Amino acid sequence: MKRNVMFRFLGIITLVIIIWFVFTACESGTDSGTDNKCSSHKWSGDVITMPTCTEGGFTTQTCINCHATQIINQTSPQHKWNAWNVITAPNCTATGLGTRNCSICSSLDPNGVIPALEHDWEWMTTLDPTCTVAGSETRTCSRNSAHKETRSINALRHDWSGSWSTNGNVYTTCRRNACTEALDKYEMAAIPNGNLIWGSAVIILSAFNMGKYEVWQELYYAVMGTNPSSFSSNPASGEIQNKRPVEQVTWYDAVEFCNKLSEKEGLTPVYTITGRTPSTGYPITRATVTPNWEANGYRLPTEAQWEYACRAGTTTNWNFGNGGFGIYVWFDLNSSSKTHQVGLQLANAYGLYDMHGNVWEWCWDWYGTLPATNQNNYTGAVSGTNRVARGGGWISSSVSTHSAYRSGINPYNRNSDIGFRVVRPVDDNTPSHTHTYSTTYSSNATQHWQECTGAGCDAKIGTANHAPANGICTTCRYVNMEMVSISAGTFQMGTDLGTFQGTSVYDAERPVRQVTLSAFKMGKYEVTQEQYQAVMGTNPSKFTSNPADGEIQNKRPVEQVTWYDAVEFCNKLSTKEGLMPVYTITSATVTPNWEANGYRLPTEAQWEYACRAGTMTNWYFGSTESQLVNYAWYTSNSNSRTHQVGLKQANSWGLYDMHGNVYEWCWDRYSSSYYGESGNTNNPMGPASGTYRVLRGGGWYYSAEGTRSANRNFSNSVIRLDNIGFRVVRP
Repeated sequence: MKRNVMFRFLGIITLVIIIWFVFTACESGTDSGTDNKCSSHKWSGDVITMPTCTEGGFTTQTCINCHATQIINQTSPQHKWNAWNVITAPNCTATGLGTRNCSICSSLDPNGVIPALEHDWEWMTTLDPTCTVAGSETRTCSRNSAHKETRSINALRHDWSGSWSTNGNVYTTCRRNACTEALDKYEMAAIPNGNLIWGSAVIILSAFNMGKYEVWQELYYAVMGTNPSSFSSNPASGEIQNKRPVEQVTWYDAVEFCNKLSEKEGLTPVYTITGRTPSTGYPITRATVTPNWEANGYRLPTEAQWEYACRAGTTTNWNFGNGGFGIYVWFDLNSSSKTHQVGLQLANAYGLYDMHGNVWEWCWDWYGTLPATNQNNYTGAVSGTNRVARGGGWISSSVSTHSAYRSGINPYNRNSDIGFRVVRPVDDNTPSHTHTYSTTYSSNATQHWQECTGAGCDAKIGTANHAPANGICTTCRYVNMEMVSISAGTFQMGTDLGTFQGTSVYDAERPVRQVTLSAFKMGKYEVTQEQYQAVMGTNPSKFTSNPADGEIQNKRPVEQVTWYDAVEFCNKLSTKEGLMPVYTITSATVTPNWEANGYRLPTEAQWEYACRAGTMTNWYFGSTESQLVNYAWYTSNSNSRTHQVGLKQANSWGLYDMHGNVYEWCWDRYSSSYYGESGNTNNPMGPASGTYRVLRGGGWYYSAEGTRSANRNFSNSVIRLDNIGFRVVRP
C-alpha cells in the first residue's frame, strides 16, 4: 500500500517536470532550431483591426506549440484619388480649386487645391548675335500669350582662324558671315644694335624687332583659339576689353604662341616642342623646347634683349627717369587691382608700351646668375628650374617694375599678372649698304644714311648694318611714314558752345553742321624733323637741339614750315614712293588733282573728324581740362618747346598729338563765316578763295582752349613759326 502511494507521488512529480520543461523550451526557443526548445513556431490568428487610407491596422498571432504571441502592424494603403471636379481652373502661374474623392475610402480631399499647370514654351531667337554684339531670344507660353520672357545670347566672338595676310594694316579678317572686322596688326618696333651693361659684363646685341605692346587677349585668341585670362570682363571705364593683355599663360603656352604666329605669317618657327603635357589643349605644363636661332619666326625675348629695349638708352630706375611713373606704369597704387588696355600709358623712346607694369613678361632665359664676362647676344644659362620674367605687373610694387628688376618663375606657373610680348630678328631684306658715315643728305650710294642712330654709324664704321627705322636711306628711299586708316563716316563739325571757361568761343566754330567724308589714311604722327630732312634735304626747325630728357631729337615735329613747304613735301614724298603727286605748283598757285593717289594735306573737315574719333567733347578724351596733360603738349606742360611725337596718349583711332605740340596746316582757305555759308557738306574742301589757310590742333605755346577739337585758327600761307608744322593724308 505504501509502495503504491510512493509510485503515484513520483509519477505526479515527473509529469510536472515534463510540463515545465516543454513550456520553458517554447518560450526560449528560436525558429532556427539552434539550441531551441521549440524548433519552429506555428502561428495562427486573425486580424483584429483593419487598416484604412489614413491609419494602419494590426493582427495578433499565437504559436500553437508554445502559445507565444506576436502583433503584426498593417500599413495604410493611403488614398487613391479620383479625377478633380474643377470649381476654379488653374493656369500657368496660379492654382485652382476643386473636389475629388478617394476610390478606396470615398473620403473627400480636404485640401481642394489644384496645382498650377506651369508654362508650356520654347525659346525662339529674336535677334541673332554678332561677333561683338549680344543677341536675344524670347519664349511665349502656348497656354497664355501674355506670359513672355526674354534673355540675351552671348556675342559669338570673332573667328580669326582663317588665312592671314600682311597688307600693312591688318593680319586677318573675321570669317563669320557679314562680319568685316579686322584684327589689329601686331606692330613691331625696330630696336637698334648696341650694348647693355650688366655689372662688369658688356652684352653685345644685334638689332631686332620687338612687339610695341604686350600680347593682348584678342590676338592671343586669334592665334591659339582660347583666352585663358582671369580679366576677361569688366575693363576699366573707357577701355577696350579685348585689348587688355592676355594673362594666365604658362611659359610653354607663350612659346607655342610664337610658333603658331610664325606659321600664320609664313615664317619659320623657332622652337621644336617635344614631350608636351598635355598632348593637346592648354595650359601646357611640361615640354622640352629646343630653339633654332637661325629661324626668322617669332620668339620670346632674351632677358638681355628685354632690358636693353626697356631702357632705350637710359640708366635710371625706369626708362623715363627716377620718378613720376603714374603716367608710364600700371602697378599696385594705380591699377585698381586689374590689368589695363595695352598702350594707354606713355611709351619709352623706342616706342614700346607697358615695359613697366600691367603684366610680368616671360623671357626665354633660365633664371640664374648674370654673366661676369662680355657676351655676344647672350641667351641665358643652359639649364635651370625657373624662367625669367621681367617688368612687374598690376599687383607689383614700384620697385618690382624697375628696368633692372629680375624675377624667376616656374615655367608651368599661371597667374593673372603674367603675360608676354614677342620679338623677331631683323628681316633678311633689310637694306644693308656699305657706306661711310654722313651727317648730311647725299645721293652718293656710299654716303647715304641721314642721322642714323645705329651703333655702327655712331662709331663711324663704314660697313655698319641698319634696319630702316634707324635712319632714312637715300639709296632705297625709305621714309617710315606710318599711316592710320580712317573709315568713312558722318559727324557733327564745330561746336555750339558760347563760352569756354568764361571766355567767348569764336563765332567761326558755329553753327554745328553735319559733314560726310569718304575713307582716307592719316599720318599717325606729325611729320618729324628726320622725315622732313630725308624728303626735302633741309630742316628749317628752330628746335634742332636740346630735346627734353630722354627724348630723341630727330623725332620732334618739324616746324617753321610754310603752307607751301608742306604742299611741296607732299609732292616729293609721293614721288619717292612712286605715287602720283596731287599738286601742280606754279609760282604761288597750287592746283590740286583730287583723283591722284599721292600724299596731301588734310582738309579741315578730315582733320576734325579724325581728331574727334567719334566724340563731341572739348577734346577727344572728354571735357575735363585736368586730363589734358596726358594727351597734349601745351603752355602748361611743354616747357616752351616741342617734344618728340607720340609720347602723349593717342585718340581711340590711334592718332597722336592731335591736341598740341605744333599747329597743323590744312588744305582749306580760312573764312570765319564758312560754316554758316557753305552748302557743301559732302567731302568739303573749304572756301574757293581767301587770304589765309586753316591751322588746327593748337601747339606748345597755346592754352588749353586753343587745343580743343573744334578750335579754328589761321595764318598767312608764307609765314614760318616755331609752333606750326603739319601731318599728311592719303586716299
